[in-house]
Amino acid sequence: MARVLKVILLTALSYFLAGWLGQVFAIPPGYATVIWPASGVAIAACILAGYTPVLGVFLGSTLVNISIGYSNSGEISFLVPMLIAAGSALQTTLSYALVRLFIGKTLEFYNIRHVLSFIVLAGPLGCLVSASTGSMILYTHDIIQREQVLLTWLSWWLGDSVGVVVVVPWLAVLFRKQFSVYYDHPARVFLALFIVFLTTAILSVSTAYFELNKQRQAFESNADLNSTLLSERIKNSVDILYSMAGYVRGSGSVSAQEFHDFSESIMSQDRAIKALSINHVLDGLELSQYEAEMADLHGFPFQVQQRNAAGEMEPVSARDRYVSVGLIYPLEPNLKALGFDVYSEESRRLAIKNAIRLNSAVPTSAINLVQNSKAVLMFLPAYKNQKLYAMATSLFEINDISARILERSQLANIEVYLVDRQASQQPYILASSANASLSVEDLIQGLNERTFPAMHRAMIPVGAHRWELVHVSHSKFIEQPWGTHFVLVGGLFVAGLLGWVLSLVFSHAAQIERQVAVRTKELSQANNALRESGEKLKRATLDAQDANQAKSRFLANMSHEIRTPLNGMLGSLSLLQGKSLSSEQQKLVELAHQSGDALLDLVNDILDLSKIEAGELELEPQYFDLQDLLEDISSLMRIKAEEKGLNLIAPSGLLPECMVYADRLRVRQIVLNLLGNAIKFTGTGGSVRLVAEQVKREQDQATYRIAIIDTGIGISDNLQARLFQRFKQADTSTTRRYGGTGLGLAISKELVDAMAGRINVESQLGQGANFWFELDLTVQDKPVNPEHEVWQSLGTIYLVSQT
Repeated sequence: MARVLKVILLTALSYFLAGWLGQVFAIPPGYATVIWPASGVAIAACILAGYTPVLGVFLGSTLVNISIGYSNSGEISFLVPMLIAAGSALQTTLSYALVRLFIGKTLEFYNIRHVLSFIVLAGPLGCLVSASTGSMILYTHDIIQREQVLLTWLSWWLGDSVGVVVVVPWLAVLFRKQFSVYYDHPARVFLALFIVFLTTAILSVSTAYFELNKQRQAFESNADLNSTLLSERIKNSVDILYSMAGYVRGSGSVSAQEFHDFSESIMSQDRAIKALSINHVLDGLELSQYEAEMADLHGFPFQVQQRNAAGEMEPVSARDRYVSVGLIYPLEPNLKALGFDVYSEESRRLAIKNAIRLNSAVPTSAINLVQNSKAVLMFLPAYKNQKLYAMATSLFEINDISARILERSQLANIEVYLVDRQASQQPYILASSANASLSVEDLIQGLNERTFPAMHRAMIPVGAHRWELVHVSHSKFIEQPWGTHFVLVGGLFVAGLLGWVLSLVFSHAAQIERQVAVRTKELSQANNALRESGEKLKRATLDAQDANQAKSRFLANMSHEIRTPLNGMLGSLSLLQGKSLSSEQQKLVELAHQSGDALLDLVNDILDLSKIEAGELELEPQYFDLQDLLEDISSLMRIKAEEKGLNLIAPSGLLPECMVYADRLRVRQIVLNLLGNAIKFTGTGGSVRLVAEQVKREQDQATYRIAIIDTGIGISDNLQARLFQRFKQADTSTTRRYGGTGLGLAISKELVDAMAGRINVESQLGQGANFWFELDLTVQDKPVNPEHEVWQSLGTIYLVSQT
């Protein structure tokens, strides 16, 4: 057993180290590598130790794939790495089985037929398994796209094949005794292989470095071009605002029609500008005269207004300065904005002050439009006769300004962000490329700590303000250099074949034959060890079963012993409640009684569980009215529901009148467990329904389905599978918040199973749950009540008189 464990652990460690080494040859971004030495380590381990190392291959592959997944996504995942590891273990098993079938237990490195068969069977043929399973796992879990599947599969298959061809000769040279290989001059073989490996390594590193520099230059050039284009695009939009300020300065009194014609003309030149307005600057003494002039200009009542705390328009309060929307285009969709004092809002007031102070265009922070897009207001002061007359204002939609530039020649591994750093607030993202996945906090942290393998930052002038255009890549290589990849694969494959040729040339057949007997003896010892470990495991299993039964008997006995004093304590507390006690004492007695009831329920659950585990659970079936039972349970639980403010609808309908044959106490226990859980996990104002129905009936056999439906917290899909396990709840926070041991559902399932029934749950997180169980029961018609027959025989009864 120890040797088997040693082989498994050593294989797992070797596979992990070889896989980690293979990542050095990987050309990211991707999930395959030029050479995967771990595949050679796996098949070599099987050559030495049979099928035993397969488990080590699974463990090592799981660990190395967890590491690769974390380096690619920054998250630790177990499902996908374990599935990929299963494919690697299957590949190793199949490859070794083919080698055993066509070559035999011993691989003779001096035998050309053995060598050629091994290269084909363990290399290109056997490596189809892991490449196929791995690629489909990555695709089905949305880790790679459909168009990446074929190239990923091809790269994976070639990497595994090259790993087998290259690594096995190296291992044969380094561990000659273990592989039963003899060389006349081992140093010569080692030196020849080292020269081949070194040459291939230098070629690989040089090629990768050349490709990396080429892609990095393309990244920088693309980022510089995007920055230039965005700067020019924004400058063109800002220049339109300057032309409007010049128009205001050079004109006398601008009429509404003149402003309409001017705005329509210049807005046709830039679709990013969604609105233009002249916001007049005035003080408190000019307010009344200004409102009258604007009313005459527009031909309808005009009033300068501001928004109150509720967001409603109201007349402006007294201030030293107002900036009122006097003219706006287009008018109809923005009619409510006329007369609005933009100076009354803090963010816009700050931008206006900065624009006046700098005598330049200044944008506000981003605002959200009705169309779910972002925009900024740009303010530029316009003077007349050395006096501030108005603020030329435009509304720029960010997407129209940046969309084409952010998506221009966009590669999947380059993320682009347009960031605004306002002095009055935290930085935020104005716009980003479609593949962007970072929050502004992660982006800023990565930029400050320079954690991105490739990044480019450029400041974009926006009037007197600055935005920052950021390009980042999460991998050193911007795109997969497949040409370089396959050149390296070819070189490594040739190097591997050369290693096999050297092994053939320098091997000696006599030494191989001498080691065959030793190898056979070692394999025989391994088989004996496996048989002994199987017997030990069998004995350990029997001992564990005996210990488990002893534990169950102990719990059952202890539960009985605990219940006796506990019932006495509860009876004493009940008697004490009938005594004359103060209010505080009464509360303490009630609390103690409730705690004792809870403890008694726990002891009963443990007793039931112990009986189930010990196989001593006995059902006591009898005929009873299921409708009456459900109504009794509902009456019992209605008080708890009312205490929580729940709407309890139980039962929600009537069952056909008949008697069912089942263990009434156990059915009651199941319904109480499920109904109690529903009330416990449903918040105030929710509802709980108990629905019972006779699904079908054939003569004296009927199927009953009882469901408890609530509007509580619900259960996620990945947590439903463990609900019916012992001492398990949806998560640890459920136990902390609602209490409970997690035994109720487990016991309910055991009881349902004992009655040959079915139990399950249907739920979605946050949308309540539907716990149901079905029982196939023997039924008989309900005996007719004699009193009912007497009343029926009387027919119709009339009330003659009340006097």
